[in-house]
Amino acid sequence: MPSCAIALCDNTHLSLKAITKKLTFHRFPVDKIVCSIWVSKCKRKDKINPKNAVICSNHFEETDFVIDRASEVLGMHYRRKLKTGTIPTKNLPLQQGPKKQRSIRKKTTFSE
Repeated sequence: MPSCAIALCDNTHLSLKAITKKLTFHRFPVDKIVCSIWVSKCKRKDKINPKNAVICSNHFEETDFVIDRASEVLGMHYRRKLKTGTIPTKNLPLQQGPKKQRSIRKKTTFSE
């Protein structure tokens, strides 16, 4: 289940915005320099695996996207593509956010 890698951003592919197709998710770039900038913009305390991580469209300007005319002309599903070298700049945390919490089960012991 894709969820945004930006600290404190709760957007997932099941978010209402994603369901109404107003929210899109974008993989980290292959370019190592741009990728490292994306990782630093996430402001996460835990490690990010850029091969699996995504950032939602809430963190990009409208001018950062390229209009996919081919899918528009062919009547295919609308896709929003980022321009090469684009950096997330909107709705970013000012400081490092908390690690994403995982549920921890406590072992219970029964005493007689």
